[in-house]
Amino acid sequence: LRLLAAYVKGLPIWCSWQVTPRCASFCGFCEHRMDGAFEELDLPGIERVSEELGRGGGLMVSLSGGDPLLRQDLPQIVTAIARRHFPLVTTHGWQVTREKARALWEAGLEAATVTLDHALPEAQDAAAGQPGAHARALLALEAFAGSRTRPSQQVNVKTRLRASNRDGLPALLDLARERGATVTVEPAYPLPADLG
Repeated sequence: LRLLAAYVKGLPIWCSWQVTPRCASFCGFCEHRMDGAFEELDLPGIERVSEELGRGGGLMVSLSGGDPLLRQDLPQIVTAIARRHFPLVTTHGWQVTREKARALWEAGLEAATVTLDHALPEAQDAAAGQPGAHARALLALEAFAGSRTRPSQQVNVKTRLRASNRDGLPALLDLARERGATVTVEPAYPLPADLG
């Protein structure tokens, strides 16, 4: 009802919030990885921003990065966001364990998304620049799906559609379904010539 009220009033209902630039992968397509010095907003700062965002109504707040699971205070961040909003998290899955997943659900997480572009392990590992990336993403999906604290909490796979992976999309859909996850397909630019 809070989201519907905000929508009817013409207010924003979605916010993407990069809570860290840090990441353990080396994906060639990603522009978020940073080298050198950087600052992350601390928890009191996050609470202030969440409160300001809440003045207009409830939002779906997608926490991303980098990899937000590199923040040790991510459950506390989710708790702060959940007071006024609907927190979501997007990760490539490397840092996810069943214990961390459970802590995030208990903190008020509404949905967890694991990025996965290929059903084939060797293709995903090459795309992520990290041996074992595919296996860790699957473990993350299983951890999130197996530790939910209520049925409404969603687990999702996000895949970026490219010429190099579109033929593997049916296998990726099967892989996600077997692990209790839905799939979001996001076009990657430039689009394949016959899709553009």
